[in-house]
Amino acid sequence: MPTGAAIGIDLRSTSLCVGVVKGDRIEVIASDEGNRTTSSGGAYAKCGCLTNEGAKNQSSTKPANTTSDTQRLNMTRRLLKLKKSGKISKTNLQQYGLTIRFTAMHILATVLLRMKKMAETYLGEKVESAVITVPAYFSTSRRQATISAGNLAGLNVPRIISEPTAAVVAYGMSNKLDKQCNLLVFVWGGGSFGVSITSLNKSKFEEKAFAGDAHLGGEAITSRLVNHYVEVFNRTHEGKDLRNNANAISRLRKECEIAKRSLSVALQSNIELGLVFEGITFSAILTRSRLEQLCRDLFERTMDTVKKALSDAKMEKTDVHEVVLMGGSTRIPKVRRMLQEFFEGKEVKSYENTDLAVAHGAALLAAGKTDHGSATLNAPNSTEPIRVPVGVAGDQMESLKQEDEEAKRMMAVKIDLMYYICKIKCELESEEVKQKVPEEHRKSLSAMCDRAIKWTVTEKEATKEDYDKMRTKFVDVASLLMKKGQGSS
Repeated sequence: MPTGAAIGIDLRSTSLCVGVVKGDRIEVIASDEGNRTTSSGGAYAKCGCLTNEGAKNQSSTKPANTTSDTQRLNMTRRLLKLKKSGKISKTNLQQYGLTIRFTAMHILATVLLRMKKMAETYLGEKVESAVITVPAYFSTSRRQATISAGNLAGLNVPRIISEPTAAVVAYGMSNKLDKQCNLLVFVWGGGSFGVSITSLNKSKFEEKAFAGDAHLGGEAITSRLVNHYVEVFNRTHEGKDLRNNANAISRLRKECEIAKRSLSVALQSNIELGLVFEGITFSAILTRSRLEQLCRDLFERTMDTVKKALSDAKMEKTDVHEVVLMGGSTRIPKVRRMLQEFFEGKEVKSYENTDLAVAHGAALLAAGKTDHGSATLNAPNSTEPIRVPVGVAGDQMESLKQEDEEAKRMMAVKIDLMYYICKIKCELESEEVKQKVPEEHRKSLSAMCDRAIKWTVTEKEATKEDYDKMRTKFVDVASLLMKKGQGSS
């Protein structure tokens, strides 16, 4: 059994959240940017590789360098210039004049590695394992790919759990339900939507039914708004097509996302794009009623999913004791009204912090898998272990296993080297370092970073020893330059 700390990672389509049980409390770890939820994107930029908020922040200026949705990459959907090579999904990112091809697993592993290091910094100890949540509709192969990405990031992944299951665990444990209760959990996040009906009895959870829509996340609402305003712009400016301006589209998506969120509490919101073409600016006002009109069919699809879940569970709506909302998109007033009307006035409840519910559940499950926690609970029967295919001779299996382990070690040292280089590169851009280290030293170290990153991309025959030597050399030189620079300032 692992002796280090265990964490819960809510691996969403559009963001990530990391939780840990400390004593009798569940704590969600803030990112370097101070956010408890952080973008799940990956990017390459001037300061090397960025993950999470860094990727999200540069997406509007360098969309070709940025992936913004690691869960969708893992699901092998089209994202940016997503391609397939055999059975391995790949995406292209532009850097150093090269088109760099990354597997979805590589990008996901890089993001998970950052989550691991972020947790280790917060906890002050090594993180050995993580329970990771995924959408309930993830196939066995997708779950296995997530486990493999976690392994590449240096994490033991004892369990992959569905988002609704984790949400139910969090709600059941926090409310200390001590009697039989049929709970309908309505989970609507940024990338997906699902409804889970679970029977709870103290710490025992039995999932009766699940229904979901892989294409109905909060991003679907944002995309609907983006498409609407693209049409508005194109009608207003004949001969111009906003889709031809990738940066403007990325900015428009940001504005629509902000407007969508603000309309949960306000009746209208402004959308300001500024200059989109030479001499042409764009702005608009979005009202809550207009949003509801534009997205009416999307809201109705959520109710169809609720009906399907009830049918699969062989329940009537009167059999449901509690309706609980989780996920940022459930803040939309129209969604709450529709649910209340469907359940004939029944109170619709929300988890204390709806954005963190799944991470809380994952953290509780992680605590049950490690010496660091005392939580005891039974997860729903629907969560199955990953099955390993059989039918390969013993010696062949051993050979394949050795090759797989070697490939994992290679990927792990490569990711670790790139992460270290990128961290140094980004530190060079900070105001603190700029004040302490002369420009000539910063430029020298920055150029060294560029050469090292390019080497990791172009050197196809490099061995693990080569990567170890490169890292040692880089650490020594970087340390010397930084100390020399600070000493002369």
